[in-house]
Amino acid sequence: MGTGRPARPPYNLNHLVACMLVVTFVVWLVHPAFDRCSLDSYDASTVTELDLKNCKLTVLPASISRFGVLRKLDLGNNRLSTLPAVLPSTLLTLFCLNNNFETIPPAIAELPHLRMLSFKSCRLRDVGVAPLPPSLVWLILTDNELVTLPDSLGRLTRMRKLMLANNHLASLPSSLAAMRELELLRLANNQLKELPAWLYELPRLTWLAIAGNPFVAPAPARAELPSVRFGELMAAASRTLADCLF
Repeated sequence: MGTGRPARPPYNLNHLVACMLVVTFVVWLVHPAFDRCSLDSYDASTVTELDLKNCKLTVLPASISRFGVLRKLDLGNNRLSTLPAVLPSTLLTLFCLNNNFETIPPAIAELPHLRMLSFKSCRLRDVGVAPLPPSLVWLILTDNELVTLPDSLGRLTRMRKLMLANNHLASLPSSLAAMRELELLRLANNQLKELPAWLYELPRLTWLAIAGNPFVAPAPARAELPSVRFGELMAAASRTLADCLF
């Protein structure tokens, strides 16, 4: 028995998909896709953290100075060899690891609140002419080509963690004795022939890595090490724990 209504056309999935593609294309034309590596994609007045890792950058645009509340900037794994003359003065953390820097750019000296700085795995041959900000607490210069360090590094009296491993350092400036807050110092795989006497006087130093320097005897071959049973190891650990507790 008929209802008097016209028959409903069959559901056409292909037509629906085509319509969705058209709508998506129109939206894309009006609102271009977000580009993580472009500074123009961000609101410079509100962004506090900026991740520009792996962006194949050879130049950091000078417009970075417009980011007035930026606290953290990660420029790792790019092709940078310099930085703009002006960086956001609000920066607390700056990561520049694995780039082409041969010296630390002068702009770093103008960051009064910077606490953590990394130029790990670059091509650093020197730390730069301008002194680093005295606000620094962490400095990571691992895996570079450093032969000497400037006396000005001793002005970083708030320093707690200093990473200098895998360079070509033959000595340390005596000015580092002023780093009385230093807790961790990595010096492994350099050319140090001895440790300076002042190093033993740092009151907070609790972690010191020195392997791979000429004054350190190489580790014995594994075959020369005595075997230790697991039970003996656990017993020794228990005795040590008991001594600590009681």
